[in-house]
Amino acid sequence: MSATTLETLLELSHFLGEEKRQLAILGEGNTSAQV
Repeated sequence: MSATTLETLLELSHFLGEEKRQLAILGEGNTSAQV
């Protein structure tokens, strides 16, 4: 997995996890990429 892919996934996870979105995390590994 490239650093760019990892950075994009982290940004997506942080974006979705913002408190103002009031979303629930149902389990670990909610963002992934094919390697």
